[in-house]
Amino acid sequence: MATNIGGLPVREDVIVTIAGTVAGFREDEFLLQDSTGQIWVEPNAGSWNSLNLNIGDQVTVVGDRDDLEDFDAISITRSNSPVTLPFSWENQNLNSGQQGTLEHDLIFGDEINPNTINGNDGNDNIFGGENNDIISGNRGKDLLTGNSGNDILFGGKDDDTLTGNRGQDMLFGNLGNDILFGGKDSDFLDGGEGNDILSGDMGQDFLTGGPGNDIFVLSTATAAADFQTADRILDFESGLDRIQLTPGLTFADLSLEAMELGTAIRVTQSNQVLGIVDNFNPGMLSTNNFLLG
Repeated sequence: MATNIGGLPVREDVIVTIAGTVAGFREDEFLLQDSTGQIWVEPNAGSWNSLNLNIGDQVTVVGDRDDLEDFDAISITRSNSPVTLPFSWENQNLNSGQQGTLEHDLIFGDEINPNTINGNDGNDNIFGGENNDIISGNRGKDLLTGNSGNDILFGGKDDDTLTGNRGQDMLFGNLGNDILFGGKDSDFLDGGEGNDILSGDMGQDFLTGGPGNDIFVLSTATAAADFQTADRILDFESGLDRIQLTPGLTFADLSLEAMELGTAIRVTQSNQVLGIVDNFNPGMLSTNNFLLG
């Protein structure tokens, strides 16, 4: 919905020019504002608008848009050297904020600074950096990877694959049949709508599937030694969702133990805790709730 150039830094006097046909916009839907949030320009369809900025000002462009076929670009004149930022740019770093195109993008975030990256349309591969990143796939079947830092990933529409990697990450599949991997450390995974697969991986993770027939992966390779550090399934729905077990494990290998939060699933032989199903008692779980590896 929103076309956003966030925090574009201005190092000297510049003029920002809005040009082209702004089709499908209402008068108050497309705004130029500086870093203070003050509205500077409200362009109407077919108009030309210029904005003089001072040293240190920042420009943010926000608003609903059409299919990006009519609005051509934002042009910036700086030190008598024109620079054009088309609305379908790719792999450009604007103060650690990046925007994908209507096609299939490969985007790498800044390795040092926090990133805010939007994939837009197409099937995108987006990789965050070493800091705390916010990554949105939007439309298309996207592959989003947070890397280091405490990242927030949004799959958007369609079937996406989200990987948090290191750090305490938050992953949101949103629409579509998504696959979510938390990675190292304690993560929060939310599949959203659709039939999703959620795997917390290392650390204590909190998993919620949302509407749909979801699969929660509980593995002996990442199992906890005690209840306090075990993964938690927050919204398991019997008859819809299932729990994927490590290959070789069967329901007979498990011990289901009642606790205040719900039911702990323990491997009887090793005493490992695979996870906790919130708001369930042991009698509510059966072999039908599990997928064998």
